[in-house]
Amino acid sequence: MSTSILDLDAVRELELSTEHNCNEEINIYGKVFSKFWKAGTFDKERAVNWVSRSIINDSAKTYCQINCNRYDSKQWRIIFPKPERNEAAKNIVEKFISEFKAGNFWN
Repeated sequence: MSTSILDLDAVRELELSTEHNCNEEINIYGKVFSKFWKAGTFDKERAVNWVSRSIINDSAKTYCQINCNRYDSKQWRIIFPKPERNEAAKNIVEKFISEFKAGNFWN
């Protein structure tokens, strides 16, 4: 069984790109996750999958449109492989959780 080593620079770059380019979507998810947290039904794994599939993938595509060859539509998958995208999503969800634990919620 092989273990893959995460490219932490790529993870951080994707997080920063997401926070910069997808702020509106992050606020929308903040509102949704706040409702789940307050109701006691927040599921971290489900939230990570949700963020990864929507916000992170869109951010990776936008990053490549801005910084890469615009004619290669699949390059974002090479620059940000799935393990790196999942790690970035986990980090973003952890930021939500830390805000919720501090009593900060989106309205």
